[in-house]
Amino acid sequence: MYWVLIGIGLAAITALGLFLMSGGRIIALDYQDFPKDELEKLIVPEPHQVELGMSGPLEAQAGSWLTWWAMKLMPGTFLVDVRLNGYKASLAVDTGAPRSFLSPQLAVAAQVSLTSSRLTIDFGVNGRKVPIYMGYAQELKLGNLRIQNLPVIAAGNQPVIKLLGLPVWKVDGLLGMEPLQRFAVTLDYERGIVILHQEPVPPQGDSAPLQIVSLKPVPGLESLELRRPIVEGFVNSRGPYPCFIDTGTSAPVSVPPEIWQALGLEGQKQARLEIKLGELQLKGVPAVRAKVGQIIIGSNIFQAQGLKRLTLDFLAGKLYAER
Repeated sequence: MYWVLIGIGLAAITALGLFLMSGGRIIALDYQDFPKDELEKLIVPEPHQVELGMSGPLEAQAGSWLTWWAMKLMPGTFLVDVRLNGYKASLAVDTGAPRSFLSPQLAVAAQVSLTSSRLTIDFGVNGRKVPIYMGYAQELKLGNLRIQNLPVIAAGNQPVIKLLGLPVWKVDGLLGMEPLQRFAVTLDYERGIVILHQEPVPPQGDSAPLQIVSLKPVPGLESLELRRPIVEGFVNSRGPYPCFIDTGTSAPVSVPPEIWQALGLEGQKQARLEIKLGELQLKGVPAVRAKVGQIIIGSNIFQAQGLKRLTLDFLAGKLYAER
């Protein structure tokens, strides 16, 4: 026991030192360079337009041992083990991503088909421009579910999670709204798994109307449809306001400046809010003022409220919350 306590003490001192060295950022996303020619080899001669197809059971369960670790660092984060063109990978479930997003390392390993010979758009991440390619994965297996011809986005740089300034995890990618919007998606916080239903699920727990809202396309990339799951909510009895349910976010609720001001919070950087989504009451929710277009509620908020399961039924247009 004595040596265990010494070990814990040394670990705490080391962590504090790394924390100070990293400028106080515990967890950060960064991007590493990746050989462009490796991605260029994946480009098909002609962009092919094929229909997405699905086969398998009406209900498929998926999870990953990485979810337990991810939940410790980023609460509310779900990862699922998949086979992409036969290659094993782990993808984070992210309703904030319009399409499934692949790291260049995964795109090359799985030999996906890219349909652009140039960088189609740049995303600014931590002040850095990250090029992307559009493409298709011939097959994605998730549990017993098989999805053919899945549209994907491949990054031109390798995303890396850093803990206290040190790289600890090369991200494989994200499972985005395409294909999630084709299912009723259940996030099971108790078991750390994701359930995909190909039919609407029976009502369960508190409910709220759920919409998929299309945003304006990004200039130069009109073929990429930006779709978000939106629930109207009341904040501190004011509203209703559109609330973006982002399962890829693990952070306090982000509130646009104009709504922050309407709530009488001008001058404050953070606050605790009462949020009502249909029948669901969220109390004492941590929130910050942010330069965003809509209120953003991450999966971690629902987990912190003691929910056992959260279901986004895109087929029936319903959100269900089970306590």
